[in-house]
This record gives sequence, C-alpha cells and structure tokens, in this order.
Amino acid sequence: MERGEILRKTAHMCAPLFALAYLIPDDPGMISRDVLAIVLWLVFLFVEIYRIHSRIRNGKEFPGLRPYESKRPSAAFQMCTAFLIMILFFPVEYAFPLLLGFGITDPLIGILRKRGSKMYPALPLLVYFMIMSVSLSISFELSFRIIAISLLVTISAISAESYRNRIVDDDFLMLFVPLMVLWILDSII
Repeated sequence: MERGEILRKTAHMCAPLFALAYLIPDDPGMISRDVLAIVLWLVFLFVEIYRIHSRIRNGKEFPGLRPYESKRPSAAFQMCTAFLIMILFFPVEYAFPLLLGFGITDPLIGILRKRGSKMYPALPLLVYFMIMSVSLSISFELSFRIIAISLLVTISAISAESYRNRIVDDDFLMLFVPLMVLWILDSII
C-alpha cells in the first residue's frame, strides 16, 4: 500500500472521532459547539482554497490527495462538510453510527476493490448493516423498525460510495446520503 493510500485510510478510520465534538457543552458562557464547528470548517475552507490555488499556480501537491482532487475540493474537505451538516442539524444518535460505518466500510471497500475481491459488495453491506443495527439499537430500542431503517440506510451508504462524480466525492455522499435517508425514515416509519 502506498503512503498516500495509508494516510487516506487512516483518516477514514479516524472519522468516528468527529463524534467527540458532541461532547463539547453548549454552555452560554463558552463558545458553542456549533460556532466552533463552523470556525474550524472555515479554517479548512481557507486551507482548501490555498491548496487549490497553489496547485494550479505552481503545481504544488499536498500529501495523501489523489490526482483528480488537484482542481476541486478534496475528499477530506467534503467529508468535513458532511460532518458540519451533521453537527449543526442532527443528533449524535444519527451521526455516530454513520461516522463509524463510514470509517470502517469505506477503507474496506477500497481494499476489496483493489484486490478484485468477490466479497465486494456483500462484505461491506454486511459490516455496515451490523454497525447501523447495533448502534441504532443502543440509541433506540431494537425492533423491526430499527432493522428496516438500518437495512435501507446501509443500502443508501454503499450505493452512494459507488457513485462516481467529478465534483462531489464519495466521502461526502457516503455520509450525507445515508444521513438524509436516516432522517426521513426515522420521521416516517
């Protein structure tokens, strides 16, 4: 495995740590979690603008990025954008299972695809489903409803990961699409 790939997979596996942001209290006497998240996202936005501008101007590459990310927002920035949406508008009960599922299955999918394994997409579907059903059962009570929601969220996440687009990265889609599916299903089922 090349160095950039190891860096990307490590970053993916650390994604569940973003859920620690939910531990920051929304104390009126302190900076709020939402404001802190927005400020950090803005800092990352300025780094992204600098990265893209310096790459275009003098060919400077940043470590861990793929060649197709050179003239567009990076996968890392898009992942952070999805997380910002999570933290601003959704509870940890939604965010943590999605971050955990993403952090484990996205690198797994990459490894299976690279090896041409016949276990793709069955193994990632199974792993993501287990993560969703166990995580949601901890927050909500295990029921047919939770199993059904977990199954549909799983299908949406793995499907979103396989969608290829030159602008929107699968790291954003694999968090945002199942987040929307979870939110909609939780409100109607």
